[in-house]
Amino acid sequence: MPFPNPISGGVSDGFGLMVFIGSQNLAQSDELDLSTWPPLNFGVANQSPDNCIGLIVIHNEVYLGKQKNTEVWVDQGTANFSFGPITSVHMEEGWMSPYAASKLVEELAYLTRNA
Repeated sequence: MPFPNPISGGVSDGFGLMVFIGSQNLAQSDELDLSTWPPLNFGVANQSPDNCIGLIVIHNEVYLGKQKNTEVWVDQGTANFSFGPITSVHMEEGWMSPYAASKLVEELAYLTRNA
């Protein structure tokens, strides 16, 4: 594991994904192999300066809950780290805690906080 203290994870397009306490990093496993997490397979969720506190995958879209914002990432098929943000989708509300978000049928519901 390239980073300590994972807080939340999910699976999208066959890749395992994790976020970490006090970090903007999103780690990715090898495809179809959740036991292998190469140290260079990570991205930085830096559309806003706050840290990630959770993630939920809906329709292979990764909702990264941060302290004061939410980013949406998708598999872009790039080398090493496959995922990247949809820059036109940026919600200016963050998650209250890693457990304040839930997938309800096919929608995201969460308790929010903002700046």
